[in-house]
Amino acid sequence: MIDALKSGQIRHAGLDVFNIEPLPADHPLTKLPNVTLSAHSAFRTPEASENLIERGVGALPADCEGLSAISRSSCPALSPGMPRA
Repeated sequence: MIDALKSGQIRHAGLDVFNIEPLPADHPLTKLPNVTLSAHSAFRTPEASENLIERGVGALPADCEGLSAISRSSCPALSPGMPRA
């Protein structure tokens, strides 16, 4: 892709996901004038937030299941320093 951008075969690229994040400052993509780089922010959608919450709740230890979000914050199994299940 870098060669195609340099040659003009690809006129412009807008990229927000990289193999290494954050992208190193000396990466070739940072030097090309026909590349727009952006921070990856796909998680900032209502759907992504809901998915994140569902996965987090699904990862709670069994002894905290069924607790409300407020109760969950005081669940001993989630206290700092406690090993995670």
